[in-house]
Amino acid sequence: MGEAENVTVHVMGEMTFTFMIVKKLKELGIKCIASTTERKTSYNSDGTKLSEFSFVKFREY
Repeated sequence: MGEAENVTVHVMGEMTFTFMIVKKLKELGIKCIASTTERKTSYNSDGTKLSEFSFVKFREY
């Protein structure tokens, strides 16, 4: 059993960087995950928007 089997990396961010780092990590046998959220949006009486994000789950690349 290699050390990479016990490693998980949470990867989020700019799409090109994310693609490349996930590709490299997976080549090394390292599991990569992304977090998913649910957005709830409401509008205040003054017209400003309020967005609330709630964690849903982790998704493997």
